[in-house]
Amino acid sequence: MGRITGLDFARGVAVLIMVVDHIAGILLYENISFLEIRFATRIAEPMFALLFGYFMANYFNSTTKALMRLIYLFSGVAFVNVFYYALFSNFEILTTLLLCFVIGMIVREKLKYFFVILMFFPIDPTRGLLSYPLSIVLSQVAVGSLMRERNITSKELILLCCFYLFSLFLIEFSFYFNGYTIPLHYTVLFTPLAIVIVNSLKHVSVKIEPINFIGIHAYEIYFIQYIIISMIKLSIDVFSGAMNR
Repeated sequence: MGRITGLDFARGVAVLIMVVDHIAGILLYENISFLEIRFATRIAEPMFALLFGYFMANYFNSTTKALMRLIYLFSGVAFVNVFYYALFSNFEILTTLLLCFVIGMIVREKLKYFFVILMFFPIDPTRGLLSYPLSIVLSQVAVGSLMRERNITSKELILLCCFYLFSLFLIEFSFYFNGYTIPLHYTVLFTPLAIVIVNSLKHVSVKIEPINFIGIHAYEIYFIQYIIISMIKLSIDVFSGAMNR
């Protein structure tokens, strides 16, 4: 399969939005609330997960290729979480995507059926351990896999959007009774919009060279931005500590 410039563009946009979110959250200490920029940046995660699922099958036609990708992802997860776990005491989304990749290696073409796993969010054991629990991300990755396999009809698109909006009520129900306050419901809320965007860009040619370059090299740039932001954060903390002595 050749490059789909519209999806490269979508992934580049998702990475840029993630960078904005990390700057706002890590450096500016902004909360995730309706009136903050980090509410709008919630769309980055579902876009990235959908595209991860879409492109994941590229690595499954060869065991060697799949294992090399697995090692690459694991190296990134180990590196990023050195910084992330120290800051937030849970594991960053790349950890969840790594688990999704392993599941994809096992189930292959059956991955698309896993979108329903979102219904099991209330009993997901990875809540709290992962910044984005497996039930949410695996569901999005599965939809991405489905979008790769065939064109999604308008009726199916509406049904998928309704499914995520219905699942949102289950998540809100879980929050109410379990006191789980991390606003993952915003991520699920934005998933229908992300599905529409990715499904639309799959069929059009969009190319803005810097953004498409970021989309093609998404993981490398994602790692680099973590180094830069974490180093700035560390420098600020060291300087603040020195000034307060």
